[in-house]
Amino acid sequence: MAENSSILFLLQRYLDDQLTESEYVELAKRLQQYPTDEPWSEWLQSLGMQQSVASGYDRSRWQPIVENILRQQAGLEEDRQILPVHRMTSRKWRWSAAAAIVIGISTGGYFLFFDRPGKEVSNTEKAHPINDFPAPTGSKTTLTLAGGKTILLDSVQNGTVAQQGNAQVSKLANNQLAYNTSTAKPMEAVYNTLSTAKGGQTMVVLADGTQVWLDAASSLTYPTAFAGGTRKVALTGQAYFEVSHRSNQPFSVEVNGTEVKDIGTAFNINAYEDEPVAKVTLVEGAVLVTHEDRKILLKPGQQARVQGAQLNVTAAVDVDEVLAWKNGQFQFDNAGTAEIMRQVARWYDVDVRYEGDVLQRHFSGGVPRAANASALLHVLELTKSVRFRVEGKQIIVQPYQ
Repeated sequence: MAENSSILFLLQRYLDDQLTESEYVELAKRLQQYPTDEPWSEWLQSLGMQQSVASGYDRSRWQPIVENILRQQAGLEEDRQILPVHRMTSRKWRWSAAAAIVIGISTGGYFLFFDRPGKEVSNTEKAHPINDFPAPTGSKTTLTLAGGKTILLDSVQNGTVAQQGNAQVSKLANNQLAYNTSTAKPMEAVYNTLSTAKGGQTMVVLADGTQVWLDAASSLTYPTAFAGGTRKVALTGQAYFEVSHRSNQPFSVEVNGTEVKDIGTAFNINAYEDEPVAKVTLVEGAVLVTHEDRKILLKPGQQARVQGAQLNVTAAVDVDEVLAWKNGQFQFDNAGTAEIMRQVARWYDVDVRYEGDVLQRHFSGGVPRAANASALLHVLELTKSVRFRVEGKQIIVQPYQ
């Protein structure tokens, strides 16, 4: 217990940027005594980093902290060889290719960012001030009923908000919706559309029990009751589906001319119009993806990619990165500048303009979506690859100079 308390004390001082030279050496030596992952989740929870461990300990997020400590210790021990260290394996980031930054932000917790082409950056450096865009609040969700009436979910109380056919539409906590059908009445299917604005996010439980999480600037059109031999919905933007499987009534999603058919499934679809590639990522079960005259049956961890008339499959993707939006995170793995800024534009409801050659930069890391835009922009600037200027509701991206 005393040993753990000592490590916790030193880790906290490191994260607060208060370690002395001797403490760097001491912390590095202590960390080398723990080559396995087992203690880390407990330590991080003790440090109050609940966001980092809420969905399970992710060693790839914390490996660079350990190696950054060891690197700095090595610089302090110029005349001595650093002791061997067991490196925790990481499928995402390798220290030799990236510079680590540990940064504290207003929501609490510490998050990492890396610049792939990268130059090493001190975690004590300061970026120049950036005019801020606050994190979105509320779901910014509109329900369009059959007949065209609209309901802003943020403006109504929890409870029944509408009766659609034989389905009762209820608003739940956190601006979520649920459809409950009455079996005493004949099945009457009418269509509703759930839409999120930029900076919005919501979840709906459909009449069959299927759960759908809807990301910002997205919409889902669906029947209020599922009758007949099929269940069909239509999507724009991005959504994560946990389908209530029925072998005699297949569930399918239509999106930009592509059909995704459930075979007992949880999957994510990212098909924004401004994205060059539409992506279907299978989390569990199986889906059949059909685009024009080609079909692909996905296995868990695979991703179908649609670009123009082409339909291809990626053998293995990082599902955690794909679902980061659903879990309240921005998370990138070697993502290009334009890809990152498209997400920034949708979440913070801003416009983005580029000046100079900045589109070849690539970054890895993450910050929570609950942070203001400046938290993400500051960290990107600290890589010394890009910098930002704000004019009204427009973010201008420039090469770092």
